[in-house]
Amino acid sequence: MCRFAWTRVYGPGVYESNKPVLGDILKFGRAVKPQYKDGESANAASSWEGLFSHYAKPIIESTLGPGRLERLPTEIQIIISDFVSPCWYLTVLGETRRLVELTRSSSHSGQRESLSLTGDIYLSRISYQGISYISRISHMPLEPQPLEPQPLEPQPPDSSDHQHLKLPAHARNLILSKDHIGLRNIQFVDENSRPSADKSPWYEVIKLLPDPCNELHVVSNVSSFRPSTFVYGRLTSDQGLFVRELVPSLGEAYDISRTWSSPTPPEYRPWNTVGVPAGHYLDYVKLDDERVQGLVVCCSDSTNLGFYGYSGMSKSFRKFVALMSRKQFSKFWLFFPINRGESIQAAWIQSLKDCAAYFSHHRLVVQTTLGRTATFGPHLLADLREQYKFNSLLKEDDGVISGLFHDGLDPGRAEVSEFGVTCTENNGTRAKPVYPPFDTQLELPMSYEGIRALNWFMTKAPLHGLVRVRACRDQTQMHAPYIGVLLYYDDCRVESAGQFRWDMDVSLEVSVPVCIRQSDVNGKGYVKDIRNRAECDMAGDGDGEWLELPRSGLIAWWFGTLGNVLCIH
Repeated sequence: MCRFAWTRVYGPGVYESNKPVLGDILKFGRAVKPQYKDGESANAASSWEGLFSHYAKPIIESTLGPGRLERLPTEIQIIISDFVSPCWYLTVLGETRRLVELTRSSSHSGQRESLSLTGDIYLSRISYQGISYISRISHMPLEPQPLEPQPLEPQPPDSSDHQHLKLPAHARNLILSKDHIGLRNIQFVDENSRPSADKSPWYEVIKLLPDPCNELHVVSNVSSFRPSTFVYGRLTSDQGLFVRELVPSLGEAYDISRTWSSPTPPEYRPWNTVGVPAGHYLDYVKLDDERVQGLVVCCSDSTNLGFYGYSGMSKSFRKFVALMSRKQFSKFWLFFPINRGESIQAAWIQSLKDCAAYFSHHRLVVQTTLGRTATFGPHLLADLREQYKFNSLLKEDDGVISGLFHDGLDPGRAEVSEFGVTCTENNGTRAKPVYPPFDTQLELPMSYEGIRALNWFMTKAPLHGLVRVRACRDQTQMHAPYIGVLLYYDDCRVESAGQFRWDMDVSLEVSVPVCIRQSDVNGKGYVKDIRNRAECDMAGDGDGEWLELPRSGLIAWWFGTLGNVLCIH
């Protein structure tokens, strides 16, 4: 399609000699090939550029009239661009045309392969899918890039086509802001400065050692690799459009740390992490922020897939949900509220004994300062506990947990294999238990033919002091079941039961006394309705029996691949 569209764009006549050949298109494809699959939809900025390109102008003006699109307010132009995107023809008209010309341009082929850290640094940039990427890096001023589009939105002062960086006298760290395409930014940090976040998904930190011969290898070819597996000299002959990596030329002169979701990696001690360090990318979930309402955990039926500190519906939360949804597992969602004044004081990693690390089914277990405990995985039977071990992530001199990190968002990882926590200073918190407490009085529900299944998740919450519940309904299923609830108490506490998902319908709130009606579909139990007791008699058909929540006791909500079961204790 790209070649067909380019044939139409250049057409016969004056542009015939510039028409790209197959080699140009293949070279362009290699130049923009992502290093890993990002999964996000095409950016509206690509369609925006084509919409305002010279080649689309006759089409637009024949419809709207001369100059009318340009005179519209920017907000309306953005709405139009969002509405028509993704439009591959517009992308070819604008962005693809510009970048193919750059791959053919001799002015773009002068990138040096090494960069000495002994002088000033000059950067040039290229816009791709609405994001500014570093295109060339040098010790000499660089020529302007041709055919650069106007930005979709007002840009900060440091986002121009060219940058001039003055290195600090005693630079300690080099921060690389990066994504699946290449480097978005670089920052040199000394002891008196702190790196800033720039909305990049990942930040690689290279600790610079005092060495006058420090050099970095500039990788702008299209090889798909990670720095930890980079072999010097393994390059292709193509000159890429973007700087993909900055890699130390001499390994002994540098200390390369992991790649984090924050430009300031958290500090932790060796005993604060457990697991197999197989991933290269680590996501840090901050928990000591007052805005954080709780911890969202996505699980498979055997292990954890990802964690998110929920502080309200946002673009980053929707991206997290989309990323988890693409994982090839049966997925279950847990929301663990963290109340005001409450902290997580203990954490363990539950895993199988005498089993290879990759197959030991790591699961996080936490306990708060209010005594609440949660296992982010299936409920463990009492007679199977001897088959599992519990590795504590804290010691007695650690304070409460301020955040956790994991490799579940690593593009190359299917599940979490490495866990870690950060802690505050110990300020007299209570002694930490060696093992998490177990619910000995709660037994698994019976499944088909009276056999106990081992993959039941269990969430529980007290009923004393309950004021109201907020229900979560899965409208994507034909029978639209209620899959979880938040429980609000008279002392302002919040707890959860079932799978409460903020990305689904959570509009229903019911005051006490609360009645729940269970039913089944295809032999699997589910919650059909949740109402106030006064409304139960008017609740349509008589399918299923109503269960009124008492004013005391405990509600246990079991769920899994076999359905949902609610029990009152």
